[in-house]
Amino acid sequence: MLVDAFRQNYTTNVDILKARLKASRQQPNQDISAFLCDIRTLARRAYRAFPHPIEQIVLTSFIEGLSDSTLRWEVRTSNPATADDALALAMEFISFFEIEK
Repeated sequence: MLVDAFRQNYTTNVDILKARLKASRQQPNQDISAFLCDIRTLARRAYRAFPHPIEQIVLTSFIEGLSDSTLRWEVRTSNPATADDALALAMEFISFFEIEK
């Protein structure tokens, strides 16, 4: 009974986690790999009961949350299959952008 009472009072609200995931944005000076890690952690918590669609959710949340609009556009139009592919593309584009500066 105590465990059930504890879970009712202190279980994280899945709807709040889903909203936080949708609203996630890369913070200034946050490394993109750290941002992807944060997105994955949040997605796993929000979709714990449904593990199969997580990769697509992580991919979409990662791309939409990138702080640079040009980077976001370039990664999105490259149609990466996984979040790791999107991360690799993003890092490649960032390197290219820095060389061009």
